[in-house]
Amino acid sequence: MVYSGGSDGWTCRCLCCCCAGVPVNVHWTFFFVWILQIVISLIQYKFDYWKNIVNIAVLWGPVLFLICVLHEWGHVIRNRLFGGTCHYMTIWPLGGFSDTKIENGTCLQEFWVALCGPLMHIPQFFIFMIVMAIAAPNGLKYYSSPAGVAALQEGGVGLFIAQLAKGAIDINMMLFFMNLLVPAFPLDAARMLASMGVHCGLSVPRAAWMLVVIGGLLGAAALIFGIIGLISGHNLGFFMLFLGLFMAWTTWSMYRSIQNKQIFQHPVFAPDCYRPERGRPTNLSSPVPPTQSAMSRPSRNNNEQSRDIESGRPNKNKKSNRSSKAGSEPGPTSSSTTTPKNKKKPGASTKKKSVPKKKKSADTNPSS
Repeated sequence: MVYSGGSDGWTCRCLCCCCAGVPVNVHWTFFFVWILQIVISLIQYKFDYWKNIVNIAVLWGPVLFLICVLHEWGHVIRNRLFGGTCHYMTIWPLGGFSDTKIENGTCLQEFWVALCGPLMHIPQFFIFMIVMAIAAPNGLKYYSSPAGVAALQEGGVGLFIAQLAKGAIDINMMLFFMNLLVPAFPLDAARMLASMGVHCGLSVPRAAWMLVVIGGLLGAAALIFGIIGLISGHNLGFFMLFLGLFMAWTTWSMYRSIQNKQIFQHPVFAPDCYRPERGRPTNLSSPVPPTQSAMSRPSRNNNEQSRDIESGRPNKNKKSNRSSKAGSEPGPTSSSTTTPKNKKKPGASTKKKSVPKKKKSADTNPSS
């Protein structure tokens, strides 16, 4: 097991394999759901239908792992086409999380990278449909659960593969619609909604609050449906209950990131397209970095100085003309009123003092 610190909630995972140079990690929730489905099938069938138990174990184990890896490879391929890199991918029951990075990327690129993951379920759907049609001896007949379980127990390998392909089709449809229509982290719809919101002018904190509100509501709805499913005895009751708890946990993690002013450390808003230095309308609650204000203020002062030099500083000349006119008026009152205003101009004050000195020298010469 590997522990990776952080406030994103993805803290406990183990390295499973390496695919095309990308390490593939498996989140602990994948093993939890796998074991949970096996336990539920054991309680439900009690070894009377052991083939169905094996089918569920294979479906929610290796088959789900393959589906999720292909899902994440959609993100990785689109990211590499944009010139990005991928350090690792983490697989969990509803897809996964790829540590992708695009240098100087845009929000539209982030949107397309997030969208290409769910789109990978479309070819998988048709592939498993063809496998089911070929392996089933009587065509696409085994859709109802009781008949499928009984036929699986009496059938052979072909029917086992057909039932497995049918379960893979159901999983692909579920992951496709959930990652496209449920904008709650860590589903891909949350990344798509956040990137389009910021691209359209929404600030990063408001986009994060939008995901928190939507994720909280959807998590509560999943909890309610999970409880109803457990009471009614539906197979997806435990899964929906687990999904609601997990969504509540990840939503609380994003809420804490907003409160601690660490939203750019969250996996959804970690890409470069959300950084304030990229010129996005972020309106952060934290103060603007001093580098931006320091760079903007000298540019304004330089522009003002250049304008004053080109225009000859009209404002200061107007003030000097007014003060000179006031100083040239005769009378003791004008000199007394203008002297405190003309303290900044020593030239005017020296002229006034020199005038009476010359008069005194002119009076003393004839007497001598």
